[in-house]
Amino acid sequence: MRRCALVLSLTTLLACAAPAEPPAPRITRGLTVCQVEGQSLLGDLYQPPAGAHRRRALLFVHGGGWSTGSRADYEALARNLARLGYTGLSVDYRLAPAVHHPAPLEDLKCALRWLRSQAAAWEVDGQKLAVIGGSAGAHLAALLAYTPDDPRFEGRGLPRKGSTRVAAAVLHGGPYDLSALAGASAQARGTVQALLGTRSPTALQLREASPTHYVRHGAVPSLILHGELDPVVPVEQAYRLAAAGVQVNAPGRLIVIPGAGHADFGRDPDAIGRALVEFLAQSLP
Repeated sequence: MRRCALVLSLTTLLACAAPAEPPAPRITRGLTVCQVEGQSLLGDLYQPPAGAHRRRALLFVHGGGWSTGSRADYEALARNLARLGYTGLSVDYRLAPAVHHPAPLEDLKCALRWLRSQAAAWEVDGQKLAVIGGSAGAHLAALLAYTPDDPRFEGRGLPRKGSTRVAAAVLHGGPYDLSALAGASAQARGTVQALLGTRSPTALQLREASPTHYVRHGAVPSLILHGELDPVVPVEQAYRLAAAGVQVNAPGRLIVIPGAGHADFGRDPDAIGRALVEFLAQSLP
C-alpha cells in the first residue's frame, strides 16, 4: 500500500505538468538481459512515450531478502518514471539459497552491460544511467554503484563487454553493513546467512558483502531513503552508509522518513516523490 503512495505521487507531479492524461509508456516484457551458467535472466523494458525521451535510463533492482521477489515489483514506479521521460529496465537476478554472494551482484552487472549496449537504439546516453533498489535490492544496488568495473564482481555472464559504472544510485530501506544487520534479529541473521551460504559467516565475509566497505572518495551521488521506524532493516543501516560517505566526502543525501516502516514512504509520500525526481534530474543532467 505504501509503495503505491509514491507511484501516485509521481503521477500527481506529472498531472501538474500536463493538463491531459499522459500517454502510456511502451513496455517490452521478457527480454533476455543476461545469460549465465545456462540460465537466461529476464528484464522488462519501460520506454517513454514518443517524443518524451530525456536520454536517461534507470536499472530497477527488486527486494525480497535476496531469496524472493520479481522484476514485476517495480512496474508501477517504472511506468510513471517512463512517463517523465526515463527509460527503465527492471530485471530478475538469481536468488538465494540457490546461489550466494556475489552471484546476484554479478547478474546485475551483466544486465547493466546489456542496458548500456542497447543505449543507442533506445535514444539513451550511456553515461546517464542510474540504479534504483529497495530493501535487499538497495543493498545490491549500492554494491553495484560502489564497485564499478571491479573484476572481482564482474562475473562470467553474457554480455561480457562494457562498463558497469553508473552515474547515481537511489537506495530505499536497504542493509548496508551486514555485520551489524546479522546481530539485529534472528530473521535478519537468517537472511544474511542465506545470502552468504553459511550459518557461520566470518567477519571478513560480512565485511566484503557490505556496501559500506566500498564507499570511496569519488563515489557516485546516492539518495538514501529509510523509514524511521523500519522493523525489518533498522534505520541505523542508513546512518552507517551516510556516515561512510561523509567520511570520504562522497556526495549523497539521507532522508529518514518520519514515522515510516519498511518499504514505507510515510505520511507525506508526495515529498519523497519530489525528492526522487529532483535527485534524478540533478544527478543525470
